[in-house]
Amino acid sequence: MASNLGNILALFIIIPLILFTGDLIGIQSMHNQLESLATQITFSIQKNGYITQELNFEIYQTYHAYLEYNKKEEQTFGEFVDFTIYKYYEGILWNDKDLIIKVNRSVLIGYFG
Repeated sequence: MASNLGNILALFIIIPLILFTGDLIGIQSMHNQLESLATQITFSIQKNGYITQELNFEIYQTYHAYLEYNKKEEQTFGEFVDFTIYKYYEGILWNDKDLIIKVNRSVLIGYFG
């Protein structure tokens, strides 16, 4: 009888641990995806000097991510562009609220390194 009770109690510990591990893996993979996307955006800004509306729309359509950046009328060679790319993550354990996974970057216009 004690062995059966021990197995049942172990399931109450093991199952949430497996779900929590799944959430951690999901968050890490989403963060890696946003990091690589931010690198692509960085190269585009360095090349063009600004963020195009087509790029912003493509990011939303393809990756379901949001892009925020400092919008100036004209940006010249040598100025910094700061942008944040973020995405919502709906967890396995917490269904009532979404996590926001963010990546912040600063890019120097015209610098290819």
